[in-house]
Amino acid sequence: MESLAHANLFELSRGPLQITYSNIIGLPIFNCRIKQQHWVFRGNEIQIQDTHLGQLITVTLENAPEDGEVIFTLILPTITVKSVATETRIQVIGITTYKTSHAYRQFKSQSNYSIVNLHGTAQFALTQLNTSTLKPRSAHYSL
Repeated sequence: MESLAHANLFELSRGPLQITYSNIIGLPIFNCRIKQQHWVFRGNEIQIQDTHLGQLITVTLENAPEDGEVIFTLILPTITVKSVATETRIQVIGITTYKTSHAYRQFKSQSNYSIVNLHGTAQFALTQLNTSTLKPRSAHYSL
C-alpha cells in the first residue's frame, strides 16, 4: 500500500506567467516569473490563509506610494498525492489585485482584479528547492 501525503510543491504556468510554490518543513517559497520580471518571496514575505476554498497564498509584487500596489493571490486546494515524486496534474486560479494609490482614489475605483487559470503539477517533496541562485524581486511589475 502506497502512502499518501499532501502536496507541498506546485509548478504552475499560463502563457508568460510561471509560478513555483513550495512549503516544505514550514518554509514557504514563492517564485513568480512574468516575461523578464522575476520575484522570489520567502517565509513571512508570503501571506498564507486557510479558507474553505483551500489556502490563499498572497504576495505583494509591487508597492509604490505613487502608483499603488500589485498583489497576487494563488488559490490552492488541498491536494493529496500517492507518494514522493508522484506528480498530479492540477488547474488552479490566480488573482492579481491592482490597488490605486491614496492620491488617486477619489477619482478611480480602489481596486481592480484580473483572474488567470493556471495549470501544472502538484507533488510531495522532502527537500526544499535550491533558491540560492535566484534573483531578488524586481522593482516594477508588467504583464
